[in-house]
Amino acid sequence: MKKKFIFGLFGLLVCLFTASMVSCGDDEEEGSSGEGGLIGTWVMTQSHQGESFTQTLKIEKTTWTLTREVSYTYEGQTETQASRIGGSYTVADNVVTAISTIEEFTGENGKWISEENPQPITYIWKYEIKGNQLSITTEVENNSYTEVYTRK
Repeated sequence: MKKKFIFGLFGLLVCLFTASMVSCGDDEEEGSSGEGGLIGTWVMTQSHQGESFTQTLKIEKTTWTLTREVSYTYEGQTETQASRIGGSYTVADNVVTAISTIEEFTGENGKWISEENPQPITYIWKYEIKGNQLSITTEVENNSYTEVYTRK
């Protein structure tokens, strides 16, 4: 059951990550564009019905990693689970094409466990950067999702 929960969270993470990466701009300077502004560490935290979600998006020159931690209370105990995806990306105008080749989750011992033979997934994100805020918008099954991250 725990593994199903983790895979369910990973699926939600993929959807949220895809949605959040579409409408973000560059973070070099306010109002600037270009991939240089994307480089850095971005964080988004949300709470909903007793669960808290923290997503950390780390963008380097040619690679990205999205880590998601979920804390929830089950039968009186608080548990935290984490998953991460990542890979390479390219930028054209304010559109990121990201290819995910890494799928991992934390095991019961707290160590990262890689999925066997992860299938590459391509994400298209429109982004906008204003000040220290990165907005990413993506389309998933004809629905548009936007996530807002803050530069760490």
